[in-house]
Amino acid sequence: MFKMRQVLLAALLVCWVSAIGQAQIFKQVPANAMIVVKVANLQATSKKVADFATTLGLAQMQPDFADPLAALEETTGISAGLDKTGEAALIYVDRGAAGGNPDDSIMLLIPVTDYKAFLGNIADAATDGDITTGHFKNDADIKYVANWGNYAVLAQVKELVAKKPEGLTPTGATVKEVAGKDFVVYVNFNSVGPKLTTEIEKGRTQAINALGKFVTQANDPKVATEITPYLAVSKVALNQVMNVASGFVADANGAVLSVNIGAPGIAITEMADFKPDSYTGKLVSQIKNTPNSLLTGLPDGKYILYGGSTSDPKLTTKIMGDFLDPITAELDKVQGPFGKPIEKMVDVIKTAGAANTGETFGVLVPTGQLGNDPLLQALGIRTGDAKVLVAAAKNAIDAQQELMQAIGGPVAQSSKSTYTANAKTVDGVSFNSIHTDFEMNPATPQAAQMSMFMTYMYGPNGMDALAGMVDDKTYLGAIGVNDKTISATLAAIKTHDDPLARTEAVKTVAGQLPPQRVAVVYFALDQLANVGLSTAKQMGIDMGVKLPDNLPPIGVTISSAGSAIVIDTYVPATLVQALTSAGMQIAMKRGGGGPGL
Repeated sequence: MFKMRQVLLAALLVCWVSAIGQAQIFKQVPANAMIVVKVANLQATSKKVADFATTLGLAQMQPDFADPLAALEETTGISAGLDKTGEAALIYVDRGAAGGNPDDSIMLLIPVTDYKAFLGNIADAATDGDITTGHFKNDADIKYVANWGNYAVLAQVKELVAKKPEGLTPTGATVKEVAGKDFVVYVNFNSVGPKLTTEIEKGRTQAINALGKFVTQANDPKVATEITPYLAVSKVALNQVMNVASGFVADANGAVLSVNIGAPGIAITEMADFKPDSYTGKLVSQIKNTPNSLLTGLPDGKYILYGGSTSDPKLTTKIMGDFLDPITAELDKVQGPFGKPIEKMVDVIKTAGAANTGETFGVLVPTGQLGNDPLLQALGIRTGDAKVLVAAAKNAIDAQQELMQAIGGPVAQSSKSTYTANAKTVDGVSFNSIHTDFEMNPATPQAAQMSMFMTYMYGPNGMDALAGMVDDKTYLGAIGVNDKTISATLAAIKTHDDPLARTEAVKTVAGQLPPQRVAVVYFALDQLANVGLSTAKQMGIDMGVKLPDNLPPIGVTISSAGSAIVIDTYVPATLVQALTSAGMQIAMKRGGGGPGL
């Protein structure tokens, strides 16, 4: 017990010392800074970049990648007095504080072990009080330099370095995020927010004016007559979109983009922290994470894109209602051909959202021959009130067709969807069919290209989709897949099987992502590349490249942390290495690339 106490105390001490060190640099950042770009331990981060670049073969092509810190020292002439184990930061302040010139709005914080020795890096140094001026190597601009704590601060405007600041304090979940990553970009919304709000309001005014001009300047009087009644609705919809943007800015405390480089891959985190008592903060705090894989029900197979999410119907209903209700209220005032179909579509969206508790999806690697079998082959599993979800699919098709008929002309003729109830039964599950024909008149080269694209994407006979109830709580939708795939999916759903989560590729990536999440997406970039290579080969272009089998995918999760929303991305090094190698091989075969490329 005594030894365990010692270990625990030592661990706490290390964490405390680390936190003090990580927080130190933000104490030197002005509280009104707009953006801070921070690099962790310079030497350690440089080595991480060098190791990763060597793995990819970049260091062989560009020697600076072999030791980025040494290359930077050589280029800038900054080496004496430099603390290679410290953090550095680039700070962007309001250009008003830099005389109005955005190029002068940048400050640099460089960690030092000996400030006087650091000044020796300036060949023509001249010191007046606490401020030194002069030129650094390969830099024609005069720099003003001062000593703040264990840092040398550099700027091109004297006022920026004249007084040591009280410091900038990150808030909420961003505190931990800015401390522990190799590269961090911190956006201070207390400073950036008011400026963004001003720009959003300018954009709102310009967009509304553009809507009015679009109607008044319409060449076809009939078009102007039909659109004019909906001008007010369009303005309300536009205002709602702008309200979302301005609300995000007003409610945010700070945002972080961080990057961590390791031997297995690159971890990227994007985080937005909101004021806990704000509208957005309250909504985010209600999002509930889950430890589930969110892949249950997808059968074993090759996928380009796959993932899932969990959903709270009450929260979804509130968000949709807050956004859509003002639009539909304005739409109720309009008498015209488009109103009813649009209202029906909005109602479908709200109804489906209120009935949905989660979904899982997968875009499969296409099978078959290009032009005969569709490139788009996808599965979608939704949980909740399956009866409502199936009905919503039918109502969505009806609303879409009604709207296209109301629009008329080429739009109405370009596609036609046919809904057939109980069109097919697979393993005891009845599926409704949604078949869409695309009527493309290849009168021009552009139209002919579009017709060919639609044939490749959906097959020569148009798009075939199926929708059915697996049970009272599960809905299955499918596009372009065969009965064998549907049967395998039904078996996985009924037995709650999760074969993809058991694969080494997924386990490798999932282990690098947060275990608690509200959504996850895996992007098999190698499979997409293989589809591209296979398609090119079928069109007579053989790239002569084969990627290794079973490469891990890129993984992305969305989660909540209090009143912060977090997006984590993990890019495996083996995937990047394989794709980089393949790209170089193609470049060399197609044009003799190589190191000089």
